[in-house]
Amino acid sequence: MDQCSSSAIAFCLVSRIYFRFDCVIFDLWLLAPNGPPRNVQLEVLNSTAVSLNWEPPLPENQNGEITSYLIEITPLNKSNTHITSETEPSSIRMSIDAPRDRERSAPNYRKIFTRLHPGTFYSVIITAKNSKGDSPLSQPLSFQTKDNG
Repeated sequence: MDQCSSSAIAFCLVSRIYFRFDCVIFDLWLLAPNGPPRNVQLEVLNSTAVSLNWEPPLPENQNGEITSYLIEITPLNKSNTHITSETEPSSIRMSIDAPRDRERSAPNYRKIFTRLHPGTFYSVIITAKNSKGDSPLSQPLSFQTKDNG
Protein backbone atom coordinates (compact mmCIF):
# COMPACT_ATOMS: atom_id res chain seq x y z
CA MET A 1 0.00 0.00 0.00
CA ASP A 2 3.01 2.30 0.15
CA GLN A 3 2.51 2.92 -3.61
CA CYS A 4 -0.73 4.77 -2.89
CA SER A 5 -0.42 8.53 -2.65
CA SER A 6 -2.79 10.87 -0.87
CA SER A 7 -4.50 11.53 -4.20
CA ALA A 8 -5.21 7.89 -4.94
CA ILE A 9 -7.51 5.14 -3.78
CA ALA A 10 -6.29 1.56 -3.76
CA PHE A 11 -8.63 -1.33 -4.35
CA CYS A 12 -6.88 -4.43 -3.14
CA LEU A 13 -7.93 -7.99 -3.81
CA VAL A 14 -6.57 -11.16 -2.34
CA SER A 15 -6.52 -13.94 -4.88
CA ARG A 16 -7.05 -17.33 -3.20
CA ILE A 17 -5.95 -19.23 -6.28
CA TYR A 18 -2.53 -17.63 -6.66
CA PHE A 19 -2.04 -16.60 -3.03
CA ARG A 20 -0.97 -13.14 -4.00
CA PHE A 21 -2.04 -9.66 -3.10
CA ASP A 22 -3.06 -7.51 -6.08
CA CYS A 23 -3.52 -3.81 -5.67
CA VAL A 24 -5.17 -1.61 -8.30
CA ILE A 25 -4.60 2.11 -7.82
CA PHE A 26 -7.07 4.70 -9.10
CA ASP A 27 -5.95 8.29 -9.20
CA LEU A 28 -8.66 10.61 -7.85
CA TRP A 29 -7.63 13.29 -10.34
CA LEU A 30 -8.74 11.21 -13.34
CA LEU A 31 -11.91 13.22 -13.73
CA ALA A 32 -12.76 16.36 -15.65
CA PRO A 33 -14.05 19.21 -13.49
CA ASN A 34 -17.63 18.41 -12.45
CA GLY A 35 -18.65 21.99 -11.71
CA PRO A 36 -18.82 24.96 -14.09
CA PRO A 37 -17.08 28.33 -13.72
CA ARG A 38 -19.09 30.44 -11.26
CA ASN A 39 -20.39 33.97 -10.90
CA VAL A 40 -20.02 34.83 -14.57
CA GLN A 41 -20.69 38.53 -15.04
CA LEU A 42 -20.29 40.87 -17.95
CA GLU A 43 -20.28 44.57 -18.60
CA VAL A 44 -20.83 46.09 -22.03
CA LEU A 45 -18.10 48.72 -22.34
CA ASN A 46 -19.03 50.29 -25.68
CA SER A 47 -20.33 49.39 -29.14
CA THR A 48 -17.53 46.87 -29.79
CA ALA A 49 -16.25 45.67 -26.39
CA VAL A 50 -17.39 43.71 -23.35
CA SER A 51 -15.69 42.87 -20.06
CA LEU A 52 -16.19 39.31 -18.77
CA ASN A 53 -15.55 38.28 -15.15
CA TRP A 54 -15.78 34.80 -13.59
CA GLU A 55 -14.60 32.62 -10.73
CA PRO A 56 -13.19 29.10 -10.95
CA PRO A 57 -15.38 26.09 -10.13
CA LEU A 58 -15.62 25.34 -6.43
CA PRO A 59 -12.41 23.62 -5.21
CA GLU A 60 -14.26 20.36 -4.52
CA ASN A 61 -15.49 20.35 -8.16
CA GLN A 62 -12.14 21.03 -9.83
CA ASN A 63 -10.79 17.44 -9.66
CA GLY A 64 -7.23 18.66 -9.98
CA GLU A 65 -5.62 21.81 -11.27
CA ILE A 66 -7.63 23.96 -13.67
CA THR A 67 -5.30 24.55 -16.62
CA SER A 68 -7.40 26.81 -18.85
CA TYR A 69 -10.80 28.27 -19.63
CA LEU A 70 -12.56 28.15 -22.99
CA ILE A 71 -14.81 31.12 -23.68
CA GLU A 72 -17.28 31.21 -26.54
CA ILE A 73 -19.13 34.35 -27.57
CA THR A 74 -21.83 33.64 -30.15
CA PRO A 75 -23.88 36.24 -32.01
CA LEU A 76 -27.65 35.82 -31.79
CA ASN A 77 -30.44 37.08 -33.95
CA LYS A 78 -33.33 39.04 -32.39
CA SER A 79 -35.18 35.83 -31.47
CA ASN A 80 -32.11 34.72 -29.42
CA THR A 81 -31.11 31.88 -31.73
CA HIS A 82 -27.59 31.40 -33.06
CA ILE A 83 -26.75 33.16 -36.30
CA THR A 84 -25.56 30.80 -39.01
CA SER A 85 -25.31 33.18 -41.97
CA GLU A 86 -21.84 33.81 -43.38
CA THR A 87 -22.63 37.51 -43.81
CA GLU A 88 -23.32 38.00 -40.10
CA PRO A 89 -20.76 38.20 -37.26
CA SER A 90 -19.13 34.87 -36.39
CA SER A 91 -18.53 33.21 -33.03
CA ILE A 92 -15.43 34.02 -31.00
CA ARG A 93 -13.70 31.11 -29.25
CA MET A 94 -10.76 31.82 -26.99
CA SER A 95 -8.73 29.64 -24.65
CA ILE A 96 -7.19 31.39 -21.66
CA ASP A 97 -4.51 29.67 -19.59
CA ALA A 98 -5.06 29.58 -15.85
CA PRO A 99 -1.97 30.86 -14.00
CA ARG A 100 -0.17 27.98 -12.29
CA ASP A 101 0.69 29.96 -9.18
CA ARG A 102 -2.90 31.07 -8.60
CA GLU A 103 -4.55 29.68 -5.49
CA ARG A 104 -7.68 27.63 -6.12
CA SER A 105 -9.67 30.01 -3.99
CA ALA A 106 -8.40 33.10 -5.81
CA PRO A 107 -11.14 35.64 -6.50
CA ASN A 108 -11.88 36.01 -10.19
CA TYR A 109 -10.67 36.25 -13.73
CA ARG A 110 -11.27 39.13 -16.11
CA LYS A 111 -11.00 39.31 -19.88
CA ILE A 112 -11.98 42.13 -22.23
CA PHE A 113 -13.25 41.16 -25.67
CA THR A 114 -13.06 43.69 -28.49
CA ARG A 115 -13.96 43.70 -32.18
CA LEU A 116 -17.60 42.88 -31.50
CA HIS A 117 -20.24 44.34 -33.80
CA PRO A 118 -22.29 47.39 -32.71
CA GLY A 119 -25.91 46.78 -31.73
CA THR A 120 -25.54 42.98 -31.90
CA PHE A 121 -26.98 40.42 -29.49
CA TYR A 122 -24.51 37.82 -28.16
CA SER A 123 -24.47 34.80 -25.85
CA VAL A 124 -21.40 33.86 -23.81
CA ILE A 125 -20.46 30.57 -22.09
CA ILE A 126 -17.31 29.45 -20.24
CA THR A 127 -15.85 25.99 -19.65
CA ALA A 128 -13.04 25.14 -17.22
CA LYS A 129 -10.47 22.54 -18.28
CA ASN A 130 -8.07 20.27 -16.44
CA SER A 131 -5.76 17.59 -17.83
CA LYS A 132 -8.66 15.13 -18.11
CA GLY A 133 -11.35 17.18 -19.81
CA ASP A 134 -13.90 19.98 -19.72
CA SER A 135 -16.30 21.10 -17.01
CA PRO A 136 -20.00 21.57 -17.58
CA LEU A 137 -20.80 24.85 -19.33
CA SER A 138 -21.47 27.96 -17.29
CA GLN A 139 -24.98 29.36 -17.47
CA PRO A 140 -25.20 31.27 -20.76
CA LEU A 141 -25.43 35.04 -20.49
CA SER A 142 -26.93 37.19 -23.22
CA PHE A 143 -26.04 40.80 -23.92
CA GLN A 144 -26.27 43.43 -26.62
CA THR A 145 -23.45 45.73 -27.60
CA LYS A 146 -24.25 49.43 -27.74
CA ASP A 147 -25.26 51.05 -31.02
CA ASN A 148 -22.85 53.44 -32.72
CA GLY A 149 -23.78 56.98 -32.00
